[in-house]
Amino acid sequence: MQQNNISSGQNIRPPQIKGWPLVGVLPYLYRQKLDFLLQARAEHGDVFRVRLGTTDITVLGHPDHAQHVLIDNARNYQNKGSVGWRIAPLPLMRSGLATTIQAQAAWQQQRRGVQPYFHPKRLGDLTNWMAEAIAECLIGWDDFVTSGQAIDTMQEVTRIIINVIGKTIFGIRIPAEEADSIATEFRIVMDYLWRGTIQNSLPDWIPVPGKARYQQAIRAFDAHVDQLTERALQPHARPDNLIVTLNKLVKTGDMTREQLHNEAVTLLVAGYESSSANLSWVFHLLTQHQTIQHRLQSEITTVLGTRLPAFADIADLSYSRMVLQETLRLYAPSYWIQRQAAADDEIGGFHIPAGEIVVSMIHLVHMHPDIWEQPDRFDPERFLPEHVQARHKRAWLPFGAGKRMCMAVEFALIQGQLILSQIFQRYHLSAVPGGTAPEAFVASNIRPKQGVRVHASLRTKSH
Repeated sequence: MQQNNISSGQNIRPPQIKGWPLVGVLPYLYRQKLDFLLQARAEHGDVFRVRLGTTDITVLGHPDHAQHVLIDNARNYQNKGSVGWRIAPLPLMRSGLATTIQAQAAWQQQRRGVQPYFHPKRLGDLTNWMAEAIAECLIGWDDFVTSGQAIDTMQEVTRIIINVIGKTIFGIRIPAEEADSIATEFRIVMDYLWRGTIQNSLPDWIPVPGKARYQQAIRAFDAHVDQLTERALQPHARPDNLIVTLNKLVKTGDMTREQLHNEAVTLLVAGYESSSANLSWVFHLLTQHQTIQHRLQSEITTVLGTRLPAFADIADLSYSRMVLQETLRLYAPSYWIQRQAAADDEIGGFHIPAGEIVVSMIHLVHMHPDIWEQPDRFDPERFLPEHVQARHKRAWLPFGAGKRMCMAVEFALIQGQLILSQIFQRYHLSAVPGGTAPEAFVASNIRPKQGVRVHASLRTKSH
């Protein structure tokens, strides 16, 4: 862990990376993407300051810092703040669990309403519903094999996952066309991150390109969620879906209708956006590492044969989980965890004043050379139990850590295992000849900029 030679108690601030007037380091991030963060760490150490628009942010790049902010001194960092990286999604997600800046008691009340649905005792039912939803969406994949048409994995996986959310959370089916529309509107919102940060730094009378389409996308997404919520409450929906459970809290006065809407938005967004990006990266990496794909297929054949996976199979599909975990390390979709200091603090020997925005930069933690040997290399065996036990507990944190850690971690990983199992049970994936490696697009999340396109063939004995 890099440290500057300073003594504690001197109120020394972290080194500041100079940026442009009004926009700060946004042009560097936009052009250099994740390399900007790695280069900044190499030059300045694990703690440094950047300016996003007119907001100063302290970037933290070591597991020790995540441990301090998210767990050891979490009471000082309960507020997420409403500036910096959080500007673009806030108008859409408002006060849902993923974005709320409400007092701890109010947040805990929200969480208590949702958390029981993801209790381990429910995972069996959730797994069955997920497996059925995935199978529905894979019915047409043989057409890709017959035609030789390349598969846009980002689009296909988004359709699968949104249908999974429909079945598990809303108790309804969400067809492909509706899933495409939902994904399009949300992507416009999230892609507005950079412009939104700039807009926050400018007077209101200065026009920002794309603002009107961004606001339109928020309205369209809200309308989608309202429609899904209404369908979830109809008799034809599965009666024990989560929306029905939350609506009971509305009727008792423990939740407002607006809070129900915000939670529905959060569940939809958090449920699909990160997972679809992660699985697209998985498909890219597996086409580049055929030996790993073959080992994954071998595990799936041994455990499942040709039958649909069930909850009892999840523990035996351990290699598929390691593939997901390693991909989340290399391309964690949510690459930052933002908090605001309530009182003065010290991190890494540097003074953190009250009100300071600090960001545990997940990508820097996941690529730290003192923690991960050859961090650029794709190696699922890093997540063998003995290796995990030997590492820093916060060396891997794509789902956050502490009290605000994502409550649906197991749900998300099981979903990924089911998708990989059902695809690689039948198909072998290969890269499109002459295609270029996908470029990481960095906005509120990290995803392949132009998606990932692959060819599918039916598995044979040689595979």
